[in-house]
Amino acid sequence: MLCFPWKICICFLTLLIGEISSNYIEGAIALRPISFNLENSMIQEIVVRQAKAWENADAEAIVADFAEHGIFVVSESTFSGREAIKAAVTEYFEQFQSTKVKIIQIIVEGDRGAVEWTWRDTNKTTKEEAYAEDAIILELRNGKIVYWREYIDKKSA
Repeated sequence: MLCFPWKICICFLTLLIGEISSNYIEGAIALRPISFNLENSMIQEIVVRQAKAWENADAEAIVADFAEHGIFVVSESTFSGREAIKAAVTEYFEQFQSTKVKIIQIIVEGDRGAVEWTWRDTNKTTKEEAYAEDAIILELRNGKIVYWREYIDKKSA
């Protein structure tokens, strides 16, 4: 009986659309859906690019990922629009150096994401090192960040 090849095709196709379960194919193992959503990939790429841009003190690269009227919220400050975000980022780089970002995890749901990363930097004047654990909520529209909100837990270095 030639049922094996068509079961493979059905399994592969249903896996691609994220709907495989034991209810669809007799004897199949229930799997967690795999998503090939373009936004998922974009969010992951943007998060990695943002981490590298902060480490390289590259204000232009940071701002380039934001929509024209994007919102950046960090601590108790909100910056709206690329110009305000660039000014805040530039001010940060005037005060701090040796920024290191370690991405712990990225969670994606449609055009929204959550990021957990750690952050280290050094104050240029005092040479004091700081360490923080950071959770970020972000939203994309048309491949650009429209919302980036950070929740920072500062720790002793």
